[in-house]
Amino acid sequence: MTRPPLPEELFRLEQQQELAADVEPFGRDLAERVASGLQAGWVLAYGHRDYCGMGLHWRDGRFCYAEIYDGRPDEPALRVFDERGAFVEWFARQSTASLARLDDPKPFFRGNQVIARWRVLEFVTQADAGPPAYPQLPPD
Repeated sequence: MTRPPLPEELFRLEQQQELAADVEPFGRDLAERVASGLQAGWVLAYGHRDYCGMGLHWRDGRFCYAEIYDGRPDEPALRVFDERGAFVEWFARQSTASLARLDDPKPFFRGNQVIARWRVLEFVTQADAGPPAYPQLPPD
């Protein structure tokens, strides 16, 4: 006999289904805007204690897609792009579903603070307004 799912399990499953449904690629225009924002010094990441999800940042002339812990990118990054064009091409093909980590072997990471379309749109709105007033990444 199996137990019925707990409310938090149902919420997590519903959230993952929503993430999986958004398969539309972000596209080149949005990818270019993200790249410009990153190069201007913005970071697409949460910054709180412990695991902060997935993030994008630009450091030492490279675009990085990495797990974020305690507001800092984990090393090594999961994906690193030495050229803007390569990053833009990769990101333009991504979607909420492709970045949701829904196939991660560890259930904790599935849909947990991932880069979703709404976060990307929020990021470019902020980045389009100009460079940040203070550094977004803590110093090494």
